[in-house]
Amino acid sequence: MGSIDTPTANGNGKSPPFDGAETALESNTSKRRRSSVLPLEVGTRVMCRWRDGKYHPVKVIERRKVHNADYEYYVHYTEFNRRLDEWVKLEQLDLDSVEAVVDEKVEEKGATGLKMTRHQKRKIDETHVEGHEELDAASLREHEEFTKVKNIATIELGRYEIETWYFSPFPPEYNDCLKLFFCEFCLNFMKRKEQLQRHMRKCDLKHPPGDEIYRSGTLSMFEVDGKKNKVYGQNLCYLAKLFLDHKTLYYDVDLFLFYVLCECDDRGCHMVGYFSKEKHSEESYNLACILTLPPYQRKGYGKFLIAFSYELSKKEGKVGTPERPLSDLGLLSYRGYWTRVLLDILKKHKGNISIKELSDMTAIKAEDILTTLQSLELIQYRKGQHVICADPKVLDRHLKAAGRGGLDVDVSKLIWTPYKEQKYIVSVKVLEQLSGQTPVFSKARYTVRSFGIRRNEKIACYVTVRGDKAMQLLESGLKVKEYELLRRNFSDTGCFGFGIQEHIDLGIKYDPSTGIYGMDFFVVLERPGYRVGRRRRCKSRVGIQHRVTKDDAMKWFQVKYEGVILNKSQNI
Repeated sequence: MGSIDTPTANGNGKSPPFDGAETALESNTSKRRRSSVLPLEVGTRVMCRWRDGKYHPVKVIERRKVHNADYEYYVHYTEFNRRLDEWVKLEQLDLDSVEAVVDEKVEEKGATGLKMTRHQKRKIDETHVEGHEELDAASLREHEEFTKVKNIATIELGRYEIETWYFSPFPPEYNDCLKLFFCEFCLNFMKRKEQLQRHMRKCDLKHPPGDEIYRSGTLSMFEVDGKKNKVYGQNLCYLAKLFLDHKTLYYDVDLFLFYVLCECDDRGCHMVGYFSKEKHSEESYNLACILTLPPYQRKGYGKFLIAFSYELSKKEGKVGTPERPLSDLGLLSYRGYWTRVLLDILKKHKGNISIKELSDMTAIKAEDILTTLQSLELIQYRKGQHVICADPKVLDRHLKAAGRGGLDVDVSKLIWTPYKEQKYIVSVKVLEQLSGQTPVFSKARYTVRSFGIRRNEKIACYVTVRGDKAMQLLESGLKVKEYELLRRNFSDTGCFGFGIQEHIDLGIKYDPSTGIYGMDFFVVLERPGYRVGRRRRCKSRVGIQHRVTKDDAMKWFQVKYEGVILNKSQNI
């Protein structure tokens, strides 16, 4: 409810006579109203004076008692993104505009009690992208409850003091700290300025740890391996989470590479922003997380980081796409980059061009090209295929609306080789060549941090071969072993196995990009009728006399391949 304004003029255009009793009555009513609503409950909606001096609608998220028994309120400006949430004093609130606490379950309904239309929801989504599409409803509620209040208000990084945007799960000992001090080179953080000053006298770094892979003018890019520089990677994640609301913080940084962009001067290399990517991504992600620090935003660095990620994809000979979901600012940056890159090509190209050709030229995934051109209404679906309709005037108009292109990446200054794939990924090629079948992956059952292995992470691959093909592969493997096996190679269940050190001994041509791999052979021997122990219906046990024993397996090997069984290995 708003306050009732006193009329300034009567019907004759003259001011009414002063009525002291009426004014006193109104003042007392206002005081009683204010005392009745204080302290404000969590969920209350009220008008709040912002930094621009204007009042904006807010929702009370949390409250805390200060030393003089008054309350401070943590509010969310409903018209803006969560990054503007802040603690405010009572004086900033217009208590005459207090509304009743809104039930969270009906908050999405309009003032009339009707549900929002699809158009209304779409408008809200376009102006307020939170980027939690990967979370279900329960996880989203848990995330919002846990991160609803910023724990760190400001940070000091280099020569800048930066207001934070979101919650970041720093260790518990930093919960009571409103300001953190970061070393801009190693990213260690402290509670007090004096601690930072002592640290800076001891810190030997003048740039991020890792390899410098790009330098052009005053800009440098460093590649940091999360496995080799675990503490730096974790500190970078803590820092980034203060400005990113849509990402889950991963403490296992071993699987990621971080590309840190710096401005360089005589004092060192000062971090501007970064992006990260998985060392291996089955979904063709060339970027997992991207951030430009607030002091350096709107200078073209965001699009530079995006362009750099695609240049790395070109070096790898792959198409790439960013990991979803994107933050609101990240989505805008990517849309601008895709638009400018694609329209520049369409404007210069003469003749027909396909989505596949655009993807090969830019390393942008075909789906991203399609959605970008559809949003610009430059593509139509005709006769079962997509057709690009590019009028020069329309292209110029879209290019103008796309804004600046950002800083250019000088590819001649990029010195980089792709990260070597994990061995089990490369070994897939070997098994496919050998068997002609698609290998199956084995996953880790437990997390082993000392080896950098996470639960359910793929760690090996194998193929199961039967029939004549199995006999051929076994023959080639035994030939490498010169038909000699140890007695301990045979198990009590009638199975046997052995290993070879180099797969090229099997007759596979050596590939420098693959390298040389060893492999294990494991042979299972069964008599006819073993299926009764595995079938679903009329399942039965295999009799003891019908089972294959260790002696049976050794005899089969000696007769079938004229093999030799040794009691112990012979050193040459």
